[in-house]
This record gives sequence, C-alpha cells and structure tokens, in this order.
Amino acid sequence: MRPPQSRRPQPPLPQQILQNEAVARYEAAIGADIGFVERLVWFWSNHFCISADKDVAMVGAYEREAIRTHVLGRFGDMLAAAESHPAMLFYLDNVQSMGADSIAGINRDKGLNENLAREILELHPLGIRGGYSQNDVTNFANVLTGWTWVDPGEPEHGGEFLFNKRLHEPGERTVLGKNYRDTGVDQGRAVLADLARHPATAQHIAQKLARHFVVDEPLPSLVAKLAKAFKDTDGNLKEVAKVLVTTEESWTPVRPKLKPPSEWIVGALRLTGAPWAINRVLGAQAALGQALWRPPAPNGYPDTEAAWIDGVPRRLDIANEFAGRVPAADPMALLDSGLGPLASRDTRETIAHAESRNQALALLVMAPEFLRR
Repeated sequence: MRPPQSRRPQPPLPQQILQNEAVARYEAAIGADIGFVERLVWFWSNHFCISADKDVAMVGAYEREAIRTHVLGRFGDMLAAAESHPAMLFYLDNVQSMGADSIAGINRDKGLNENLAREILELHPLGIRGGYSQNDVTNFANVLTGWTWVDPGEPEHGGEFLFNKRLHEPGERTVLGKNYRDTGVDQGRAVLADLARHPATAQHIAQKLARHFVVDEPLPSLVAKLAKAFKDTDGNLKEVAKVLVTTEESWTPVRPKLKPPSEWIVGALRLTGAPWAINRVLGAQAALGQALWRPPAPNGYPDTEAAWIDGVPRRLDIANEFAGRVPAADPMALLDSGLGPLASRDTRETIAHAESRNQALALLVMAPEFLRR
C-alpha cells in the first residue's frame, strides 16, 4: 500500500529528495513478492555505506546507482562504482585530496587525504586483516588523487564524477606488492580490480554475508563455501547468493538472528498491509537506533545481536502505535500467514488470549519468532 500524501508544509529540497528516495526504497521492500534481493541491496548499501549527515541529497541516488545496479552482478563492478561515486568521494574527503607533486599541490600547498584509501582497504574488499600496510594506504591514496567531482553548483554536470589531472600525484605506485604505472584514472581502476580478486577479499565478503544472513558466528564450512563460490566465479554475486540460500549450513531449526530495526519494521508492514507514512517510518528507525542512511561510522551498522538486543523493549511502543493503524484483520490469520508452523504454542495462546485486537497485533510483531529470523 502506498503511503498517504502528507498535507504538512514541505521540508527543504534536500530533505524532500531523501524522503522521496526513502519512499522508493520502502515501497520496493514492502511490495516485493520475495524480499531476498531487497535484503541484498540493504546489505551491500550498509557494507559500502555513506551518510546523509555528510550530504543528505545524495544518499538515495548513491544506493540506486552504485549498489542496486550491481547487486546481482560482479563484486568488482560494484566496488568500482561505489568508490568512484561522487557521494563516496565526498563522504570520505577525496574530492579535495591532491598529491604533493601534482600541479594543484605545488601551487596551493595543500596535501593528501588518506581517508578513502584507508577505508577501502580496511572495510570494503580486504578487511582489517587483509595484510595491507600503512605504506599501501599512502600509495593507494596517491593513486586516488584526482578522483573528485564537478562542482555541485554547476548547472549542467554538477555533482558528477571527474578525474582532475591537476590534482593527481604523478608517478608509478606500489600497492600490496604490485606496481601500477601512472595511467591517470585507470591507475586507480586497476588497483580496485586487483583488490576485488585478492584472496582476502573472498574471505572477508564470505564472512560478512554469513554473519548478516545466517548467524553471528557462522560455521567455517559455510564461510569456506561462500569464499570458494566468490573466487570460482570471479566475484559473481548472484552465484554467491545462490550458494548462500542453498547450502545446508544456512538453515537450522533455530532462528538465531535478531532482526535489526529496519528489517523488523518492514516485516511488520509486509505482514499486515498497514498504511504508512515515510516520516513515521524514518522516525521509528531513528528511535530504535538505526536511522536510515545515517550509520555512525564508515563501517556501517553492526550485524550482531549485541548491537540491537538492548533496544528490543523500545520496539513495544512502536508496535502498540503501529497496531492501531492496521486495517481490519484477524490476528490469528496473520499469525498463520506470517509465521505458520514457526509459531510456538505459547505464542499462539498469548495472541489468542489478548485483551483486544490491537494488543494481539502488537504481541504478534513482538513475538520471539517474529523478532528473529
């Protein structure tokens, strides 16, 4: 069900853009027949995260252009798209980074910014144990000088990616033991292509996928299968996803993962068909500590239960408010369609003996089986 039109005064344009992007994101998640691909989009968006606290108007476009486009494609293509997107370059301060011996560096006496290079190596392909050194960070940062954007004030192409040769540090650079000739923008692309195929990358991505979708401490055999699929298919994310959902280690009778706030909210809306307004949804997510597109750091929101378990009691207030907006529906019928045989006898009896329909609906979305997956 589409959100109702608001009659409130319109917010500033950047906030309107964010809200429109958020509406599209939630419509896709709530309306999907099978939500797995949308969950992949959310996973990868958090993996390659940026923050609306830095630029409120670009976060939605970044997710659509850099993440969603490649979510069933090759990891190397997503990596290149994410790291060269103007939103990422701005978020991690690369738009003003310049080499000491570049034309701009000599004339302006400004310097190198290592944020983008460091976060790429630490978070996106290799992981913190990927075997890189501080020297690799510095050399990679020099490679990425000149990766910037067109001034956002430009009416024709403002905010687009630009390789500015005047900012680029000239010369050959060595990253992770390999030499890269100075080929301008292609020097950085070559480093990213090799990082996508690095053995540490397969292990890092496999570990994160298993932890997000299966269990906080995944079995080594599951991680090994995902890593093998990643390496064997040159980072084909569709094939890796197939292994994730078909391997026996991904399925257990126990539901070990606590849903983070965003997934819990979408699950409740999908189950009940309740009308929703984007301001309420965004407010609920923020109140539960997972504000949309506003992660606290470049490593994104955590994927483990410890990060969210203390906030579960706060979900009850949202569940009660939400239950009052659900259209006519039988809570027991929703229980059967949403949980089916997963619902325990205690859960069925609790909902059946609720004092009111609204209480039953609130208890349903707060049931242990609904809070977990």
